Amino acid sequence: MRERGRGEAEKELNLKQIPPVDSHRYAEQWRLTQARFVDDPPGAIGEADILIGRVMEERG
Repeated sequence: MRERGRGEAEKELNLKQIPPVDSHRYAEQWRLTQARFVDDPPGAIGEADILIGRVMEERG
């Protein structure tokens, strides 16, 4: 059985592109979450989980 490439898998999932302004906002939120990890690992992990969920939901 042949393995699918990433591009093929993405086409099957019908993922939507995130507008650049939103992409930059998510990137900044991710950076802040990573920085928070040093002082509050459980809180940062919770934030990361929520952020990833939002991005996944927006992409479809």
